[in-house]
Amino acid sequence: MDAFVFDRDTAVRRVANGVWAGELSSRWNAGTVPNGGYLMAIAGRMLCASVACPDPLSLTGHYLQPAQPGPVTGQVELLRRGRRVSFAAVTLSQRGRGAIARFTGVFGDLAQQTGETRLEGVPPRLPPPVACEPVEPVAIEVAKRFERRVAPGVGAWLGQGADARAELCAWVRFADGRAQDAHSLALSADALPPPLLAVYGARGWTPTLELTVQIRARPAPGWLLCRTRTRYLTRGLLENDGEFWDEQGELVALARQLARFAEPERPPLGLGDVPPSVSG
Repeated sequence: MDAFVFDRDTAVRRVANGVWAGELSSRWNAGTVPNGGYLMAIAGRMLCASVACPDPLSLTGHYLQPAQPGPVTGQVELLRRGRRVSFAAVTLSQRGRGAIARFTGVFGDLAQQTGETRLEGVPPRLPPPVACEPVEPVAIEVAKRFERRVAPGVGAWLGQGADARAELCAWVRFADGRAQDAHSLALSADALPPPLLAVYGARGWTPTLELTVQIRARPAPGWLLCRTRTRYLTRGLLENDGEFWDEQGELVALARQLARFAEPERPPLGLGDVPPSVSG
C-alpha cells in the first residue's frame, strides 16, 4: 500500500482500452465536493499512463458540474503522440451524473527538457519557513492535508477591506511529509485560499470554472514557495494567478484559474475554495 495519502487517493487503474477508473476521496473535499486541483491530479495520472510519459507539462480542466466522493471513470482520447511531447484529453464521469469535468494536457519528460532560460519574475520575499507563522487548518478537509506558513503578522489578512491587496504568499507542503513532484503540483497549485478573500473575507467563495497548471520542473524536496493573486474581478468573474518555486529557488509551476465570485446562501465554510461548480 502507498505510504502517503495523496498517492493512495490518486491511484488509477486501466479497465479497458482508453478507459480508466479511480476513487474520489472525501479527504480532499472543499465543503462537500472534491477540490478542483485534486480532480486534476487524478486526471493527470490517467493521461500520463495513457501516453506513457512521466510528466504532465500542462493541464487544463473545465469543471462541468460538482463532483462527489466515490468511483470515477475517465475516458481518454489520444490527440497526438510525438517524439518529445504528446497530447491527450480525458473526460471524468460518475455513475448517474454523467460528465463532471474534462481535462486536456501536454505530456513529456521534464528531465529531458533543455534550452534557453530567461526569468523576469523572482520568488516572493518571505522569511524561511521556520521563521514564518503556521496557518491553522480550517474546517475544510483539503486544508488539513497541507501545512502552510505565512510571514509574521500576515495571518490576519482575511477580510481587510477594499484597500487590501488580493495577494497571498506562503510556504506549502504536504502535512504527512510527502515530497512534491510533477503530479502533486496540480493539486498544490489549488491549495491556498482564494486571494480575493483578503478583500471580501469568508463571506465570499469562488467556485472554479477553469484551471490551467503548467509544470516547468520537478521540484526539489522540501517546501513550495507560493504567490497567488487576483487583479481583476469583473461582473462576478475573477482570475487567480499563481507561481510556485521550490526551496532551491527554481520556478516549478505556474497556474491560472477562472472562477466565479459568489455570495453564499448559507454560512461560509471558512477559508478555502469550494470548487468545482457551475450554476444558473
